[in-house]
This record gives sequence, C-alpha cells and structure tokens, in this order.
Amino acid sequence: MSDLERRDLDRRKPLWPQIAEIIKDQIRSGELAPGDRIPGIHALMQEYSVTNSTAQKALKHLKDADWAESWSGSGTYVKGNPEAEEPPSPPSP
Repeated sequence: MSDLERRDLDRRKPLWPQIAEIIKDQIRSGELAPGDRIPGIHALMQEYSVTNSTAQKALKHLKDADWAESWSGSGTYVKGNPEAEEPPSPPSP
C-alpha cells in the first residue's frame, strides 16, 4: 500500500472528517482495495499532525460507516466501498 495522499487539512474545520474523507477517496479510486491495511492511529497522527483522539475518530467513522473493519491486534482494513452500486440481480425465471 502506498503512503497516504498528502493533503493539507483545513484547520478551521473538524479534522477527523477530513482524514476519513481522504481515506474514502483512496478507496473510491481503488488506491486502497478491500483487505488493504489502512494506516494506523500513529501513522495518521504523524502524517497530519493530529491528536490520538482525532485519528481514532477518523478510523471509528470509517468502521461505523462500513468502509473498514478492525482485526484485534492486527489493525484496520478496508472492508469495501458502501457507496458502490450493487451488481444487478439476475432475472427471475
């Protein structure tokens, strides 16, 4: 997995939604695929100069919105893109 896209955050707005949106953009674009590890709390803190709490909120939002899942002791991984269209169901006979 490549490093997080470097994007300046607007410090006048809440930071955790901006970080979550950056990660969502990476999932939408395919840069992060299902099963890929999402950068952890410490990586997010360092990359964006944010607090532990801010990084935790960003990851929690991704999990709550079904973009990611955590595996105990292993990290947070891309679950999928809940915005993607479901493939059409086959016609009934």
